[in-house]
Amino acid sequence: MSENGDNLADIADDVLESAYANGTHYDARWLRDHAVKASSGQNPLKMIVVDLILGDSIERLDSSKDRRIYGPASVLVEYWPDGGINQRTYQLGKGPEMPRTTYDGRYIKPGVQLGRKPGTPTDTDTFEWDDVSHTVREWMDDTRRHPSVTEVLLRRRLKVNGWTVERALTEPKRHRSA
Repeated sequence: MSENGDNLADIADDVLESAYANGTHYDARWLRDHAVKASSGQNPLKMIVVDLILGDSIERLDSSKDRRIYGPASVLVEYWPDGGINQRTYQLGKGPEMPRTTYDGRYIKPGVQLGRKPGTPTDTDTFEWDDVSHTVREWMDDTRRHPSVTEVLLRRRLKVNGWTVERALTEPKRHRSA
């Protein structure tokens, strides 16, 4: 590139830097400290995805050091086990998602479901009484249910003990003597 082209690039960087002075800047140390495991194993791939809004910038980690990537953009940084670093820029919102990890930092493989999805019923088994078929949760709303019968107790009586719905709903909870 010509000397004139270098001067124009420097001028453009100076203008961007002053325009983005009040935004958040992410440096190499911050990126490495906040990267999370993206694979399993003893020496895993680590990565971080940063969504830059207008006014934010991130340090370039390639051969054009001392330059920045300015928002709006999504930036993916991968830290390879062999020490290599890969940095890619995407349109805002088009970049990959952060890898999922547990509270203690262990990587969760894609497709692995922890717990249950919100809003899905935990128990879909139905039980019939008086020509009516309901789940345990629906039977809890029945007016014939004894007040001492909790959902846990009803579920145990029906599923573990094999009681009829009538007996499980109407028989009071037994109190054990000491």
